[in-house]
Amino acid sequence: DYACAYSDPAYFAAWLDHFRGEPGTDSFLDVKLLGDVTNLLQMRIVRTQSTLCLDQERQITQLAAEYGAQDCKPTLTPMEPHLDLQKSADTPLVSIPFRQLVGSLLWIARHTHPEVMQPVVYLAQFCTCYSRSHFVAALRILKYLYTAKDKALTFRGGVRTAETCGGTSAMISIFPDSDWAMGSVDRKSYAGNAIYLNGDLVAWYTHKQPVVAVSSTEAEYIAVSDACKDGLSIYHFMNEFVQVNLPIHIFMDNQGAMYMASNQVTNKRSKHIDLRYHLIRDYANKGIIKLEYISTEHNVADIMTKPLQKV
Repeated sequence: DYACAYSDPAYFAAWLDHFRGEPGTDSFLDVKLLGDVTNLLQMRIVRTQSTLCLDQERQITQLAAEYGAQDCKPTLTPMEPHLDLQKSADTPLVSIPFRQLVGSLLWIARHTHPEVMQPVVYLAQFCTCYSRSHFVAALRILKYLYTAKDKALTFRGGVRTAETCGGTSAMISIFPDSDWAMGSVDRKSYAGNAIYLNGDLVAWYTHKQPVVAVSSTEAEYIAVSDACKDGLSIYHFMNEFVQVNLPIHIFMDNQGAMYMASNQVTNKRSKHIDLRYHLIRDYANKGIIKLEYISTEHNVADIMTKPLQKV
């Protein structure tokens, strides 16, 4: 089976005729048009004239039935505030399906529910040293998802309208953030970002930084460098389909990290930072990226580094 993406119906029809070939020839293929895609990778796709929505209500409902969370009270947040779990010294119990549940939650978080990305990634570090308390925390995420199962990730077709970007071109905006020394287990910081294409959220992630940052500025600087690489990856991919305007806009809420990224001078506070994180300086000088300040309360990537609070 093939799933085709196109923006020009006339061009697609001509391509389809060419693909079919002439009846009675070796190149002739029996092609059936099954219509628009409605389900893909456990995601339901709902189209309207102006929007495209993705949700995983069916998978969430099946998970809730599997783990007995269907009759739970509505849960409005995925994780309790300031939760501080520790590695279990005991051998993980095979009877507790913690790893299976975390894997299923990670699939949902990566595709349609970015607001639970941070709690799921936080729990994933305990996959080899978990106890029942870790499993209870994972169940809370599932209960939250079941409460919010009717919510969908919505795209508004910005690539086609893109009036502010020149008609058919696109603009990439990235919001990186970090939570300094959040991990009490090893004092490593959590970082995350949200990538927008013409105002639509198209990619996001949360991860624990591989090094211990000695300041919030350093943690933010590393997060911005990682966001720069992600933005370039999206840029090269999307440029195959639509013209993507440069520079890539990166919105930061840490002025110290912004100064460090635009200043070529290395001092005693930054000389220990790994060279690979300084690539952002090169791309900023070339005009490929543009660093802009944004207040913390307007940084949408904040939920990628901290559990979602009640709205």
